[in-house]
Amino acid sequence: MPGQSERGNVRQFRVKKRVILPWSTASHGAAAGHTCHGKSGVRARCAGRGNALLEQENTLVQQGNTPKVQGNGRGGRDGAGERGQSLVEFALVLPILLLLLLGIIDFGRVLSAYYVVDHAARDAVRYASVGASDSTVIQAIQNDTAALTATPSYTISPPADGRVSGEPVTVTVSVPVKIIDPIMAAILGSTYTASASVQMRVE
Repeated sequence: MPGQSERGNVRQFRVKKRVILPWSTASHGAAAGHTCHGKSGVRARCAGRGNALLEQENTLVQQGNTPKVQGNGRGGRDGAGERGQSLVEFALVLPILLLLLLGIIDFGRVLSAYYVVDHAARDAVRYASVGASDSTVIQAIQNDTAALTATPSYTISPPADGRVSGEPVTVTVSVPVKIIDPIMAAILGSTYTASASVQMRVE
């Protein structure tokens, strides 16, 4: 019948329109809205369209993986600005660090000088307590303070001819230490005197 044959042709046309080739290029062609039939000419056209789509996809992927170069100029300027800021901060902090370093050095020098004169005073008063002459006591002080750059001063009380057994004898040794740190010099003065005094009974 005429109606049945027309419906059959329409059904067959719809079935053929849904046919998609199994290879990827044809499927790309179908995805783009093109119909791929079983004929060789149509198959070649679908393959060509699929290849074009693949090339477009590859181009987009490559463009997505390519790093952007537009931000490099501004990034370089930002890096230079950060380096400049670091240099300015370092220049501001450097004087404070130097002052702290000089203060630590001065403290060590003063402490070292105090230990030296204290040791010298102890040795000298021991000589004086056992009846040694003042020249012997002075020689002991000079030997113990030989490592110091400044010349020490000393006092022996009482002198050798005035010492009495059972009475105390006192030896005081002092040495000046020059302060190089401006902050410590403002507090302690340009020169600090390290001094030690030791007393012992005469035997």
